Parts: sequence; structure tokens; C-alpha cells
Amino acid sequence: MKRLMVIGIAVFFIASVASAQLAEVKVGKGDLKIGAILQSRFDYSLEEDSLVTNGQFTLNRARLLLSGTICPDRVKYFVQTEFVGAPAILDYKMILLNYIPKTSIIIGRFLPNFTKYMPMHTGKLNMINYPLFLHSGYGFAVWRQVGFQTDTQIENEAGMWNFNVGVFNGSDCDGICTNNWSDDNDAKDVLLRVDWKKEMASMLHIGGYAWLGNLLLSEDEDLATNMFGGFASFMHEQFEGTVEFISRTQEMFGNADDVSSMSYYAHAEYKVNAQWGILGRYDFVDPNTDSESKEDAWTWITLGVNHYIDSWNAMIYLNFIHKMEQEDWGMDESIDNDLILLQFHVAP
Repeated sequence: MKRLMVIGIAVFFIASVASAQLAEVKVGKGDLKIGAILQSRFDYSLEEDSLVTNGQFTLNRARLLLSGTICPDRVKYFVQTEFVGAPAILDYKMILLNYIPKTSIIIGRFLPNFTKYMPMHTGKLNMINYPLFLHSGYGFAVWRQVGFQTDTQIENEAGMWNFNVGVFNGSDCDGICTNNWSDDNDAKDVLLRVDWKKEMASMLHIGGYAWLGNLLLSEDEDLATNMFGGFASFMHEQFEGTVEFISRTQEMFGNADDVSSMSYYAHAEYKVNAQWGILGRYDFVDPNTDSESKEDAWTWITLGVNHYIDSWNAMIYLNFIHKMEQEDWGMDESIDNDLILLQFHVAP
């Protein structure tokens, strides 16, 4: 643990110096920009027999970000490393520009532009946790993939349009493992997405997406795993609200029926002023929509307060998570496993 703390402090120090004194570091070819994400947290569970040690401090992220341009208007790059756990390269992206009009081509290992939150910078999450459906085990999160993705932007009087097409190795572990490097079948996963934004007195952002995938669950059979979803975000002055829905259909062996699951959330934030925000989110996940029993469904209600010390670059998050599980689905035994999370965040 001491070693991790030393590494995290070192990363933060290096990034701080680089950001303050060398905002753009000149290299042999092109340019280099250095950034960092350092997040530490205090966790407290209200469950007396919780497996999580109550009142513990954790170092969640200590990341170094490198980005720059090799050839102006032609080639850019981005690298993100993680020093918590085992030092590893999380992301590597080579970005090709102007080979196709109004389109960039992203090649490497990165978060696909899937769902509203999946591609979001972890330093820009408005709550400590991702929405519930992106947690491991539900099968909705594709996380980091190896492959390529196009991003086409078209602006006209109707607004700004974005189109994404991606081809990736795919997530071949039924949503349980994350950040896969390689592929264990010949089939590739395909991403399709379209976004529309319109800025008037307020900002309206609507997006729809599809993930057409395959799981290798036997030596000679790929099973289709398809997801479809969409979201709508609305921003007006100090208020921001988002709703998102996603469904997943997993093909099963032989004549067994497909398994369908779905999830949705509603999120809202009110900025009291430039330094304080009040947030709330309602999450619901049903891993089997055909089942009459709702004992396996999850509902989380998260309430939060954000203190923006210096916008997104220095923040303090406070979240209270109320988990509604068996006690709310007619079970006799009540579970008290709500969480209180306090996170300190710096992203120079």
C-alpha cells in the first residue's frame, strides 16, 4: 500500500510540474502534453457484517496521460497508464485525420463510444461511480476494446451530427471480465452510433447506439450478444438532466430461449454556483426481463454533493448510495448495505 501511495504521489507531482511549467513539451517529432488523474476515496458501508472494511481510505486511480500530435491535421495520439494495482497501459489510440472528409479514424485499445458514460474521461464523471448497468457482471459494459472506430461530424442548421462505426475484438466473457486485450473467436463485434446536438438557449443532446457482438461459449459455436440503447440529455443554465435506456439479448445453446435484460437510469444535477452541485440518480437493472421474480433486480438511488474547487481539475465528491434489493421485493430478510463514499480528485 505504501508503494502505491508513493507511486501515486510521484505521478501527481510529475504531472503537476509538467502542467504548470511545460504545458506543451516539445519532443523529437510533433508535440507532447502531459496530464494526470489522482483519486483517493473514503468508503463506509452501513452493513455491520460487510466484507468491506468500514472507514478505510483507498487509492482508486493514479494515472498518467500523454497526448499530442505527430503530423498536424494528420496524426494524433493518446496514451493512458494506471499505477494502482499493477502498472499497465490502459489506452493507446492513434488518431488519423482528414483521410476521409469530416471523419477521424481511431485505432488501438480504448473505450468505444458506447453509451453516454462509457467513453467519458474518468476525471469528468459527475458521480463517483458509473451508472449501475456499467458495473461488471451485468453484461452491458464492453469496456476497453482493441480495434478501430470512425467518428464523422457534420454540422448544419439542424444541429451537430456525429456518426460512429467501430469494429472490435469483442467482449468474450459474458460481461464478467473487463479491459480485454485479445480475441478468442473469429467473429468481431460491431458498434453503430448516431448523436444529435442542438444548442439554443439550452443544450439538447440525443444519442442512439447498437452493439452487435458474439460470445464464444463452445469450440464451434458463436452466440449472438446484441445491445441497443439510447439517451437524452438536457442542459439549461444551472440544471443538467439525463435519461438512458439499454437492452441486451443473449443467444443461448440449442433450443433454449434467448435471455433478455434491460436497464435504465435518470440523472440530474443542479449547480448551486460555480463551486457547488447537488446531484441525484436512480438506477435500475433487470438481468432477466422474462422472469416473473424480481429478486435478481437491482435498484440504486444515489444522492451526491460535488465541491468544484477548480472546475473538474480539483474536486471533492460526497455520495450516499441506497441499495434497494431483496427487502423491497417481498423478502423477509432485510439487507442494510448502503454506502457512503467520499472522493478527493485532482486532474492537472
